[in-house]
Amino acid sequence: MHFDPTTVCVRTFAGEAEARHPVRGLAVGARRVLVLLDRPCALAHFAARHHLRPARLERDLTQLAGLGLVVLLSADEAHALADAGRSAVAAAGRRGHPGGGG
Repeated sequence: MHFDPTTVCVRTFAGEAEARHPVRGLAVGARRVLVLLDRPCALAHFAARHHLRPARLERDLTQLAGLGLVVLLSADEAHALADAGRSAVAAAGRRGHPGGGG
């Protein structure tokens, strides 16, 4: 499988738990990717920052995604998710202040 370099990889809640307390018998490379993926990141940037070979990174991410430990998002999906998160935070802030929207 070939990923677009702008694909954004994100650890899931299960991935967060696995990174902190390993219980699965992940390959060394896959575990390293899971631990290094501490924040959402585009594949090209992640590979360059951690000096990972693209083919090996794609293999490890495919395994991690298959186990539900990471999700892979297009750049558009990642932006939409970030926008939704910012909107939710802004709405919560308005509700928490006197004279806010609700």
